[in-house]
Amino acid sequence: MDYARLLQSILDIGQAMLECGSEVSRAEDSIYRMCKCYGMPRCDVFGLPNNIQVTVETADGQILTQVRHVRAGENNFDRLDYLNDLSRYIVNHEPEPAEIRERFEKVMARPPLSFWTRMVASMVAAGGFTIFFSGTMRDGAVSAATAALYVAVVRLFLHSEDNPFIFNFIAALLMGVCAVGAVHFGLGDRAGTIIVGDIMLLIGGVGLTNGMRDLLKTDVISGTLRVINALMGAAAIAAGVTVAMMIGGLL
Repeated sequence: MDYARLLQSILDIGQAMLECGSEVSRAEDSIYRMCKCYGMPRCDVFGLPNNIQVTVETADGQILTQVRHVRAGENNFDRLDYLNDLSRYIVNHEPEPAEIRERFEKVMARPPLSFWTRMVASMVAAGGFTIFFSGTMRDGAVSAATAALYVAVVRLFLHSEDNPFIFNFIAALLMGVCAVGAVHFGLGDRAGTIIVGDIMLLIGGVGLTNGMRDLLKTDVISGTLRVINALMGAAAIAAGVTVAMMIGGLL
């Protein structure tokens, strides 16, 4: 058994899980279980939102350590579901590293949601939230149109922006300016309601939830980092909306 190659494949799965939006404790537990099923008497896993470190003692006495940097990624729960299934398959069947690599590549090759699916889903969500928060039908229509513009801009210009603060600030500013402009030209009724519906697309609920879950599981460092990231994202959204409202005051 090539334990170095096996550990590399297991770590690839853990890294992909974190990049898809998994909480740190789930990725750590999956790595631990996969290592243990191959008869490794000792396995130490330490994970953070952007880093995984694993040290194992193999059945033949080798000591192996691998460290992996985890890039910031977009939540992809379809892929995460298949990665969970793959980890369970490994625990139950103990396949060779080559088979693990083949199955992992098939999971990673699954196509993401199409551009039009994202756009329609964002339009429905933004318009629905606007009406839910006491907006009119015209406000809902403007919010849906703004959401479509947001998805298009993200795909064309912001998809390579790794800084969540800058991303959320620009996106919130764009949405706020569109809402204020629509009300100014008589297309909508209340800019605030339109903005509330649109910025729901930016709220980092998954990051905050995972952060609180990690804190409750005593993963203090990873939980704190995720909560801070979510709060910074919220601050960026607030800053973008504030600038948009200031621009609206000048119209």
